[in-house]
Amino acid sequence: MKIDLYDDLKYSIILEVPHGIIDYYTDINIKLYADSEALVLFDDNLLYLKNIVDYYKSGVPELGGDIEEKKIGMLFNDYHKCIHEDKKDANIILNGKGEWIGEKYCCFNSISYASWLFKHNGMIVFKVTPLFTNFEKDDYKKRYTEFKRNYKDVISLKLDAFTLKGIGDKVLKFYQDHYKSHS
Repeated sequence: MKIDLYDDLKYSIILEVPHGIIDYYTDINIKLYADSEALVLFDDNLLYLKNIVDYYKSGVPELGGDIEEKKIGMLFNDYHKCIHEDKKDANIILNGKGEWIGEKYCCFNSISYASWLFKHNGMIVFKVTPLFTNFEKDDYKKRYTEFKRNYKDVISLKLDAFTLKGIGDKVLKFYQDHYKSHS
């Protein structure tokens, strides 16, 4: 089963159910289709996705001045590198809990991609950025340097509030239709 969440001339974002039985614990995918590639942005259960949508009902956070919009994805990777190496980086600002301040803008992530949702310059931005996945390799420092050199965001979409609400409504309707049928 597939539900179109977003579609324009260049990108499609689709909610997919890989298995036949659907309830709120069913694992689902959200995939970005671009240039005939399918990138998995979300691979978790329906209840978790519903909770994410509920979180954003109260509003989309404004990107703070401490983070440059163009650097948010790379900073997330640098943060994970700091965790892996148990080191600090002056560019990675932590909150009182020791977490990077940019994490609050990450709506979800998969193994390979982080998806971001925030307001910036009066617009709602949905951004997908790649994640470095080779920290466990012996030569990860060399690989990370190469990753950083070739780094670029996957997409950055400007959304209006109506479009974002429509995406959330589709997810909630799907959840409610399947929750009711299993309660």
